[in-house]
Amino acid sequence: MRTLLLSLSLVVSLACGARSDFGDPNYGSGESDGGLDAARDADVLDSSVSDSGPTDTGQIDGSPRDTGSADSAPLDASPADGGSFDSGPADSGMNDAGPDATPDTGPDGSVGDHCPLDDPFGFGDDDDDTLCSPGCFGPTRDLAPCESADTFVSGTVLEDTVWEGRVCVEGLFGVRTGVTLTVTAGTEVYFRRGASLELEGHMDVEGTPDAPVLFSSNELEPKVGDWGGIALQLTNGGTMRMQHAIVEYGNIGVATWESTLTVEGPETDLFIEHSLFQFNNTAMTPDDNSEVRFNTVACNRQGIFVASEDVPVQRLADNNICQNLEWGMSAQQSSADGTDNYWCTVDAAEIDEIIDDERDSIRRGGLIEYVPFRTEPVPEAPDHPAL
Repeated sequence: MRTLLLSLSLVVSLACGARSDFGDPNYGSGESDGGLDAARDADVLDSSVSDSGPTDTGQIDGSPRDTGSADSAPLDASPADGGSFDSGPADSGMNDAGPDATPDTGPDGSVGDHCPLDDPFGFGDDDDDTLCSPGCFGPTRDLAPCESADTFVSGTVLEDTVWEGRVCVEGLFGVRTGVTLTVTAGTEVYFRRGASLELEGHMDVEGTPDAPVLFSSNELEPKVGDWGGIALQLTNGGTMRMQHAIVEYGNIGVATWESTLTVEGPETDLFIEHSLFQFNNTAMTPDDNSEVRFNTVACNRQGIFVASEDVPVQRLADNNICQNLEWGMSAQQSSADGTDNYWCTVDAAEIDEIIDDERDSIRRGGLIEYVPFRTEPVPEAPDHPAL
């Protein structure tokens, strides 16, 4: 059984919770007493679509994180044209100037006037804008997106399901083994505080360059860690294929973990391409047999957590990894091939500071090789003001 070794700050933030989702203190330990098992015991087991309207699911408990330092010195960043992300979905209220968004020019000239990286769990100073590098400010909202959702979901889905339009996730939502959840292009998925999505089955995220899929917070002033994230339970068959998506304000944007002993051979099929991860506590934790290419990982507290175990060297290439607060990539569980990524600097010493591996502590799981690296942003990846 593999134990997912989170960084100290992430462990502290999770350990104070007592939820059956990503706030569960046993999350990632392989010993969770919540998750989909708890959902199957609930009355909402076979009612994956609720007709009762939105409800408040509460808040993740946690402790304040060590803010650490930015990956590198702030870079000059030009705001996106019209104050919107090039990859942002139309009328999302988050990545463009849609009807739910407040003015979209921040104090540094970037998108929005709100620093989502400060005080992720509700303690301390809520106005520490110094944590956000240029390009990392985001907008607030006048109306919670779930107020105008087309579909409300919770519980466990037992048959193949398609999401489209605006979807509101009200709590723990699970996809059972053998079931496929398809999220069509342009779909906006908003999570109430503490809600999350767990996969024992398969999820297809079918965004396009003109109509990406959005996974976001329902909060008026969204911050990192508002919702749990998307979790693949590997040993139960969880798989995902994600293209042209935006994942923001989660605790762990996309996480992979094992709940039982595995047998020799492939464990998962995680494919993430042409997607943007921003404003998450940790952007993603790719495991063995993952393919993560042509993505932008920017303005998270932590970037890519290398979680592979059985494969000694995992390749994570052709991504933009910039302006993440604590680190851009961490080898806390194994070594990784991080070559051919763009780090928003061409200084090898600065890139070394952005990376967290055995060069920093013998307690890390290995080394991340980053040479050669790109000297310009990856054109196939989403654009972002922080690049």
